[in-house]
Amino acid sequence: MKKIAIFASGNGTNFQAIIDAVSAGKVKEGKACLLVCDNPGAFCLQRAKKAGIKTVVIERKNFDTKKEFEKEISKLLKKEKIDLICLAGFM
Repeated sequence: MKKIAIFASGNGTNFQAIIDAVSAGKVKEGKACLLVCDNPGAFCLQRAKKAGIKTVVIERKNFDTKKEFEKEISKLLKKEKIDLICLAGFM
């Protein structure tokens, strides 16, 4: 089973569509395991909580450079052993 991380920043309608597809068995070899978000006020975080999906908020403003921000995300993905990334409105 492939571990899927979904990146979202807003309302989470695309995030919801992805987790609904996974739940319905339309994604046969994958499991939604992680939501990565850069907006602590995003509604997608509530959607993930309701679905029982782990969330991590990493704000760009907390890093001096975009490269440092991306490096932190990369470390997280490796730590969580993520196999696939789905972008769902991530800014």
